[in-house]
Parts: sequence; C-alpha cells; structure tokens
Amino acid sequence: MLPVINKTDKGEAVRFLHQLLLSLNLLDNQDFDAEFNSATEQAVRTFQGNNNLTVDGTVGRQTWSRLIDQIGTLCNW
Repeated sequence: MLPVINKTDKGEAVRFLHQLLLSLNLLDNQDFDAEFNSATEQAVRTFQGNNNLTVDGTVGRQTWSRLIDQIGTLCNW
C-alpha cells in the first residue's frame, strides 16, 4: 500500500509520484526529485480537480488509485 503524502514529505513514494505526474504531463523534468514541493502540490491539485477528487494537495488512497488507473489507461494495461 502506498503512503499518504503531502507537502514537505520526501523519499521514494514522492519520487514515484513524480514519475506518474511526469508521465501525465503535469510536472516538468526540472521539478523531478524526491521532495514534495510547491510544484508537486500544484500538479497534484490540478490532477485532483481534473478527476473530480477532493482538491487538497494530499496524495491519499483515492488520488493514488486514480493516478495509477490513468497511467494504466495511458499504457493500455
């Protein structure tokens, strides 16, 4: 299970989130690192708003699920 992450978190879960957001063209390469910064928060909020999720900038179960579903659709899984 993926952890709930939000602004100021760091680590591999954030790196994975960045990979997903990059794949969906919601984050620039220059913002790709392992820190949940303001660019990450804005990308998450945009994604949440575009997907009828609660726009809170926190990546919880529903946001993770929708992100992974969208990547699966993008990759024809």
